[in-house]
Amino acid sequence: MSDYIEEEWEDDELEPLSPQPGKQELALNIDADVIFYGGAAGSAKSFTALMRSLRHAHDRNYRPIYFRRTNGQLKGQGGLWPEAKAMYKRFGVSAKEQAQVIKWPDNGCEIVFQHMEHEKDAENHLGLQYSAVFFDELPTFTESQFTFLLSRLRSKAKMSPYAFCTMNPDYDSWVYNWVEWYIDEDGLPNEERSGTIRYFVT
Repeated sequence: MSDYIEEEWEDDELEPLSPQPGKQELALNIDADVIFYGGAAGSAKSFTALMRSLRHAHDRNYRPIYFRRTNGQLKGQGGLWPEAKAMYKRFGVSAKEQAQVIKWPDNGCEIVFQHMEHEKDAENHLGLQYSAVFFDELPTFTESQFTFLLSRLRSKAKMSPYAFCTMNPDYDSWVYNWVEWYIDEDGLPNEERSGTIRYFVT
């Protein structure tokens, strides 16, 4: 017996899914190993991260994982898990509530949602591989959690593995060191540098 439970979706009218022109459209279409997507609260950063997986969900080998730091942030009202179910329900997906996994009906593609509250929780992913790793609000994680999960980016999917990170980092955040080049002297995004691909070594 399958442990996937079909959600009882309401018959509400679904708004069409399409990116806003500009930053959101760029974030959904840029191809890079690590993508940093910043913005203030309420700027649809999490929504954009969820939309990214729609590019690849037709591929049965696509295996992404989404992270929030705590389970409450993940499953609470407006969190990634309820928002994912609301977005993906139009595609006839099944939702495994306890494990927080969404499965596509036509090809078996699975999208996993987890929290990583403690530093050592990153070790739970040792030896695993993911097509894409999504960090929602990256500054809430540690740098070692982030870099360790980058090492899990390996995939049989027909796409290059990548990490997608939403953020609004403070000056004292470790994330600021990664994105400082994209920020101007006033602490605002440098529009001329937005979308520029750079290279890093760790």
